[in-house]
Amino acid sequence: TGFVVDKERGLILTNRHITGVGPVRATAIFDRHEELEVEVVYRDPIHDFGFFRYDPSRLRLTSAAEIVLDPAGLTVGSEIRVVGNDAGEKLQILSGTIARVDRNVPEFNSVYNDENTFYAGASAGTSGGSSGSPVLIASGRAVALNAAGTDGAASSFFLPLHRVCYSLEKLRHGLPVPRGTCMAAFLFKAFDELIKVGLQQRHEEEVRAVFADATGMLIVDSVLCEQKVLRPGDILLRLESQVCINFVQLEERLDANVGSCLAVLVSRGGLEMELQVPIVDLHALIPRSYAELGLDVVHGLGYHAARRAHLPLDSGIYLARPGYIFESLNCDWGSLIISAAGKPTPNLDAFVKAIEDIPDRQYFPVLWYDLRDFRRDRQMKTGFAKMSRAWSPLRIWHCKKGAGDGPECWESMDMPLPSSLPRIPEPPGRAAMLTGGDKLVRSLQASLVTVRFRTDQRFITEASDTGASEGVGLLVDAERGLILTDRHSAPQSLGDIEVTLAGSATVDGEVFFIHPLHNLAFIRVDPAALA
Repeated sequence: TGFVVDKERGLILTNRHITGVGPVRATAIFDRHEELEVEVVYRDPIHDFGFFRYDPSRLRLTSAAEIVLDPAGLTVGSEIRVVGNDAGEKLQILSGTIARVDRNVPEFNSVYNDENTFYAGASAGTSGGSSGSPVLIASGRAVALNAAGTDGAASSFFLPLHRVCYSLEKLRHGLPVPRGTCMAAFLFKAFDELIKVGLQQRHEEEVRAVFADATGMLIVDSVLCEQKVLRPGDILLRLESQVCINFVQLEERLDANVGSCLAVLVSRGGLEMELQVPIVDLHALIPRSYAELGLDVVHGLGYHAARRAHLPLDSGIYLARPGYIFESLNCDWGSLIISAAGKPTPNLDAFVKAIEDIPDRQYFPVLWYDLRDFRRDRQMKTGFAKMSRAWSPLRIWHCKKGAGDGPECWESMDMPLPSSLPRIPEPPGRAAMLTGGDKLVRSLQASLVTVRFRTDQRFITEASDTGASEGVGLLVDAERGLILTDRHSAPQSLGDIEVTLAGSATVDGEVFFIHPLHNLAFIRVDPAALA
């Protein structure tokens, strides 16, 4: 779901996990079933919101309207309506009552997770399709943005609109949206919890003198490896000499001081410490370029993955989508590739340089970690991937932000093919030949081969659901390089065939013929390779 927040400029507010973080094609379906193409104009690097833009002049049947945002209207006890496409049904209205407005961010079992903000909660029972729905009060104003819910329960979580309004105002004036970070995630904790980690009584009294209804303060929950000043467990006492106990105040100062330092007073183990904390550009920590090759998509590690795995930002390349190359060694999405072809890959440029000269169909070594279960399994994995340039060229994509509230523009550049270097042949092993047993087996064993077929799952026509199969074939014509096998081993021509001869040497082949009815197929290999 999304909703119009500026009818003149055609701005639609929705969730970040709806706009995505890469190139996207999207269509908005309006109230009178009109469909218009929309473009991404902004997506927040941390919080779960983003903006699409459409052309208001192209609406023919739908009356122009917008929903006013009212962050101050989000209060405990407010009766709310969540209007959206709940469960995929067009225009559902769910009711609830705001139960709390100081919940820490919900934890998701994914790479992305919000931080440094409160969430509101209500038993509204939202489900899939309600993402990006406005949370409305009786006046018709939106006080929050529906962001998530709990499976098997009625709990719904709403994002407050303070940073949304801040970003919207910048877009309306055609200005960039500065977003700063101290590379640390804070949580809100009650005073009684903070006393256990060193909060003194006078600290609580100082806070209550400024905020009489205060119940807690902010504490550092986690930091990036690049953060050398703050530590987990630091209690935020003052920010630029001002008492700071809420995320709105914290983010205002972070966004206003990108590229400089903030004076921060913290309590660390009961001791007060004055720190100068550098504030960096949060947008610069989110990958805005990626490489595509053989249907694989890789990019830099990025802020969210680095924070979740507690790794430096230059630890390696993140495999966002496995394709034909990295699936050949069972390297799945969420893997961190730290080396390719014997060269370290700390960033995207290093990765491109490492693989740009590898010939087609050549195997190369890869070192990687699986970040999906990295907290329990930190074992480095090794394997050999097979280069495949037939599916797609090595293509580099870069995102260029449009001027003002202009849409994002993703531009691609195809890297040149490597010079026609001869493929390094696989050194033949020692042939495994039987010396005893049946005479017929001994006479045929030199003609028996192992057949391995693989295709990308998006191009399966006759292959198995996995796109991979393995079987046995029989060399029936050495002069022409023809191998007889079944349709399980060679199910379709769109794919990659490898043939292993006598268990000693592997050569590439192609599906030459598949019988349309009977269970037989022919594979052809280079006769010179057989020799």
